[in-house]
Amino acid sequence: MSRHNLGYNPLPGAQLRYFVAIDGQFVALLGFGAAAWKTAPRDQFIGWTEQQRRSNMHLIVNNARFLILPWVQSKGLASKILGRIARQ
Repeated sequence: MSRHNLGYNPLPGAQLRYFVAIDGQFVALLGFGAAAWKTAPRDQFIGWTEQQRRSNMHLIVNNARFLILPWVQSKGLASKILGRIARQ
């Protein structure tokens, strides 16, 4: 049974999935996949030239799914999870 509001669709390309547990109990699920090849706002924000974008796209990842299970109540949990993921 899918609990994410987008349902289940396989992520395209390379992907990485995390199951987050506290005291052995799953509290969140995350899915990361390959980033979109071209996204003007992102590319403008980073300031890459076309050549830099082509050379560095492997450094960008897309957070395709992030679900904190509906019964979990923990203030700041989402920020804590994303912070730890970013540091990895």
